[in-house]
Amino acid sequence: MLAKSVGPRTQALPLIAPGLVHNRGAGIRMAMEAGAATSGAFDGIHSEIVDARTTKPDAVIWGHCYGIVVNGDCKRFYDEAKRHLFFEMIALEAWRDQKNEAYLIFDKPVSDKFRPGWVYQTTDIDPEEAPTIAELAQSLGLEPAKLEHTVQEFNAACNDKPWDTIEFDGKATTGLSPHKTNQANPIAVPPFYGFPLKTTLTFTNGGLTTDLECRVVAVNIIQIPGLYAAGEPTGAFPIENRIIGAQYPPMTTVLRSLAFGPIARTAIAGQLNAYGSQL
Repeated sequence: MLAKSVGPRTQALPLIAPGLVHNRGAGIRMAMEAGAATSGAFDGIHSEIVDARTTKPDAVIWGHCYGIVVNGDCKRFYDEAKRHLFFEMIALEAWRDQKNEAYLIFDKPVSDKFRPGWVYQTTDIDPEEAPTIAELAQSLGLEPAKLEHTVQEFNAACNDKPWDTIEFDGKATTGLSPHKTNQANPIAVPPFYGFPLKTTLTFTNGGLTTDLECRVVAVNIIQIPGLYAAGEPTGAFPIENRIIGAQYPPMTTVLRSLAFGPIARTAIAGQLNAYGSQL
């Protein structure tokens, strides 16, 4: 179902947590066979970049905006600070066009400010650390001369505006492709750090259409008796968050489950009580 809706190779995406292997869309397919209407972007996915070295679930690396991210050939491929901390679009780019291989590179000022802390500590493995960029490249399995060239080129392109890790600071590069629009601070103070990254699949955006009482509706907008849905089985973001689209609003899926789950539960309990009184 994933490959059919999103496209080739998506079924091979690593999963953010092992339990997701059981989520194969069976409930959605059965509801569709019963005539349920669908909503949301079936061709859209939510993905995250994680530490490629660990098997820990949800080992997300948030702070790519404070360094540079390179591919397996040590080349930058994305404006790391286009979106503050959010990882979804760079995750899609790494999977789609970079063979799902990327590396975050940063230095001591970034580490001192954010470690320990949630920005880099969701993983259970410390970043690779080295006194020089060349030695860091070796630790990451990259070509030292190529990574040194990329870092030197990046450092030379950074403007001299103050570095602000909270706001979009306009501390940008000049003459690079891709440009880094904010938080372009030179990577110059040892020790240097690196995380190998890969993209993982979190959830998809297609699902079932419901009314405000979480009743699944048919294609003719008539409620299907006894069928309810809430949270991720329902469709999400029919315009935003497609493969080349906008940003996923954080926590939206959890909030949908928290908001509509109790509504569905109450409706189902009421229906069961009504059936029981007729027996």
